Amino acid sequence: MSGPQAPEPTLEGQADASAGSPDEDAAEGIQHSHRMLSFSDALLSIIATVMILPVTHTEISPEQEFDKSVQRLLATRIAVYLMTFLIVTVAWAAHTRLFQVVGKIDDTLALLNLACMMTITFLPFTFSLMVTFPEVPLGIFLFCMCVIAIGAVQALIVLYAFHFPHLLSPQIERSAHRGLYRQRVLGIIVRGPALCLAAAGFSLFFYPARGSGPSSPHPPAWGACPSPPGRAPCPAPPQLPGALGHPPGVLTAPRPNPGCCPGPTFWSPQLPRSPRPSSRRAHRPPPQSRMLSWGHLLVPTAPQEPSAILQSYLLMAMVIVLPHVSKAAGWCRAQLVGLREPPAHSVEVFTFDLHEPLSKERVEAFSDGVYAIVATLLILDICEDNVPDAKDVKEKFQGSLVAALGESGPHFLAYFGSFATVGLLWFAHHSLFLHIRRATQPMGLLNTLSLAFVGGLPLAYQQTSAFTKQPRDELESVRISCAIIFLASIFQFAIWTTALLQEGETLQPSARFGGREHAFMFAKLALYPCASLLAFACTCVLSSFSTAIFHAMQIAVPFAFLLLRLLVRLALAGLRALRGLVGPVLARPAPGAADEAQSPLLPAPC
Repeated sequence: MSGPQAPEPTLEGQADASAGSPDEDAAEGIQHSHRMLSFSDALLSIIATVMILPVTHTEISPEQEFDKSVQRLLATRIAVYLMTFLIVTVAWAAHTRLFQVVGKIDDTLALLNLACMMTITFLPFTFSLMVTFPEVPLGIFLFCMCVIAIGAVQALIVLYAFHFPHLLSPQIERSAHRGLYRQRVLGIIVRGPALCLAAAGFSLFFYPARGSGPSSPHPPAWGACPSPPGRAPCPAPPQLPGALGHPPGVLTAPRPNPGCCPGPTFWSPQLPRSPRPSSRRAHRPPPQSRMLSWGHLLVPTAPQEPSAILQSYLLMAMVIVLPHVSKAAGWCRAQLVGLREPPAHSVEVFTFDLHEPLSKERVEAFSDGVYAIVATLLILDICEDNVPDAKDVKEKFQGSLVAALGESGPHFLAYFGSFATVGLLWFAHHSLFLHIRRATQPMGLLNTLSLAFVGGLPLAYQQTSAFTKQPRDELESVRISCAIIFLASIFQFAIWTTALLQEGETLQPSARFGGREHAFMFAKLALYPCASLLAFACTCVLSSFSTAIFHAMQIAVPFAFLLLRLLVRLALAGLRALRGLVGPVLARPAPGAADEAQSPLLPAPC
């Protein structure tokens, strides 16, 4: 007589059952990947967040007004920051999908992962180049090369793991179609680096061609440009003493004839110009002049035509949107022509959908890292800029450290208000994912967008601190802060709304419609969007609104969170009482209702 059958083990249970004891794994050189994944999540969250530092360190003098030029500069840098933040999160998503396939690691895989992390840590430097020199293609080229190197190392990890199947997850290890798995994982990993390779090609080859004409990779020499008949050619550069014709470190750029050349050309201070060849055979430049073919990476030849750099940025942006575009295209195709019949082996092989969302635990770990780094960046500026100098304390404040610290009072107020905002946004995020059972792919995208704007909170702190003594500009800085806080919080609310669309799969029962936590979660996630909109409206209506009032509102929000549950309970109790009063009145028949019910003009009673 057979006993009751045990339930089929889950994937995690299969991994535990197939895994050997820790002593056996250690003897074979096999390690569990939990600690390495935690290290990778922490490092990737740090790298994604510190991208905001070149933006926050934009030098704005105290006398400078927050005019259109400053706004345009900050808008450009913020846009580049958002794009690079999202590209780093794409690399993190590829890393998580990769280690859904790779179950265990050995020393070689651990070292390959360290090589991948080392390349990722170089991304902030390339981003700083992109922000500081937006018209020079070298920053884009180096950034794309880093992304390509990251993809190459991840591809090596895939090839190595499939070469030693005992490192794979148990389900893939036992599969007869491991080759299909390998091709699919490699296709997902190399898609982003392939787009970055195209972006690097645009920045490297097409950009100088626009500035120098189609016939030569070098900018035209002075006095040799093709002038129309009857017009004088452009003047030759002045003959200055020295081997290069001008003193080192000085850029000489005489204005060309406006009827001849379309715009100025910048001369490199260290590279001489070769004369235009008189014949096709003499076109090959001398060795020293041949270095000019790489000089466009350092000196822009045509900054007035940045279309190739714009195309490079668009290709890099495709790295972010391509997975979601392909998912949307697949959904549209399924709606139009119906679902295709899956192949016979798909049940065995492709039980993982590598386009599906990431594990909830790693999403939470990455998000916690971003919030922690943002909170830490706030205090770094206080430690660097607001510690009084001993000489100033002695001379200006007669040795009173308290008076010296009082000068930085607005900065401390801005710090406490900004930290309260970061901490409470994390608290809302923690409460949200406490009620989420499973994160879908749209929820993962919305979480990434929310984290990108959370990473911009140090910029909000810098702006409200820089313009505290300029009443005309501090309202603009407060509006920027309100916009950043609103976007960071509204994407959290969008995660909640998206989860409600599939609440049976994504939410705990208590957080669904009608659950006892549903109304409280709605109020908790709606608090910051409403508060930021209120502060933004105050800057438009009240001329006396200041950064001090804004930071005081930030510090007061935690008390609103403490009272929120009580207020929600009181509101629900009031609604129940109102429903109890209105219910008997609606249920009681009015005088003469029986006669009206028999009227032929009214429908028959049910």
